[in-house]
Amino acid sequence: MSYFLVQRFSASFILSTIVAFCGFFAFGAQVGWFGGFIFLIYLYALTTFLNLLGEFEHLSLELKLIFIQQACLLQCIDSVAL
Repeated sequence: MSYFLVQRFSASFILSTIVAFCGFFAFGAQVGWFGGFIFLIYLYALTTFLNLLGEFEHLSLELKLIFIQQACLLQCIDSVAL
């Protein structure tokens, strides 16, 4: 599973790099190079934040499932003991 997460993170980084450099040149030609640089930095920060947020949500979902399984196991043991 971790291989899938790393692969997804690296693929999104490559795609965001392509979009960021296209936006950098577009903003650089229209507004100014400083505006293009701000767009590049903003897009990298936003992409990294959203990817990490997705990774943490996935990990927290796995932890929730483990806790639910443990709670069900304890309830089953209690009901069998009675």
